[in-house]
Amino acid sequence: MMTNKLDAHELRGFVESIELLLGDRMELNEQLNNLFDALKEKNYDAKVVRQLIRMRKLNQKQLLQQHDLMGDYIDALGMREHCKGVI
Repeated sequence: MMTNKLDAHELRGFVESIELLLGDRMELNEQLNNLFDALKEKNYDAKVVRQLIRMRKLNQKQLLQQHDLMGDYIDALGMREHCKGVI
């Protein structure tokens, strides 16, 4: 049993707002899927484009840190020769 009195109007407002946003998100996901389908039809690699999008959100310092960390991980796994000329 709840000890706090529920404000049905307030709760309904939250629920309806969430439902609207979820609907908007579904529309946006559909639009994104259509864009990635078009990208693939033009023979672009969607995984690489997604990675570029993530990279564009980072500043130069963050990019360098990721690059350095990737190099450290490659060395730790003994993959330097495998990645020669790539990283």
